[in-house]
Amino acid sequence: MNIIEFMQSLPDFGMMSNNELEILESAMVIRDVADGHVFIHEGKKGHDMHLLLAGKVNVTHQSAAEHGIHVLEELHPGDLFGLHTCITNNKSLETYTADGPVSTAALPQQAFNMLYEADSPLKHHFQHVVAHQLARDYRTILRVLRKVMFSGGEVETVKKLESLIWKYKKEG
Repeated sequence: MNIIEFMQSLPDFGMMSNNELEILESAMVIRDVADGHVFIHEGKKGHDMHLLLAGKVNVTHQSAAEHGIHVLEELHPGDLFGLHTCITNNKSLETYTADGPVSTAALPQQAFNMLYEADSPLKHHFQHVVAHQLARDYRTILRVLRKVMFSGGEVETVKKLESLIWKYKKEG
């Protein structure tokens, strides 16, 4: 697969020049993994940002309040994941698992930091890509919160939210 052509087909990478895409591609590592591969474990730090090239990745969260695993989102080719742990260096609040064979272009955290902090036009374009993905992630979080808030009685909703807030504060 030609990663540069793939990135050019994605709206977020469209403003990057061929030279900038070549620099980004040279820092990425192509990974083909089998069904069930866990890219990032909930409660652990991730080390890479991933661009999903082929396949599907499930984003899940272990709910302490309900004692179960909840699928928060399905990621498809063109989606980025692992940004939050690269930016904040905190533990992940979700698990990212391959659902069938998956191919990604992984950007190691050190390369991510260099690109994010570089003094060049590439920095601005890369930050634009990151900002767009973070905005999509924020909308997903809001959707999940709405689902939690309106999925049960008022007392149960408060317990669910308190559990999520407690977990966030403990891990943050």
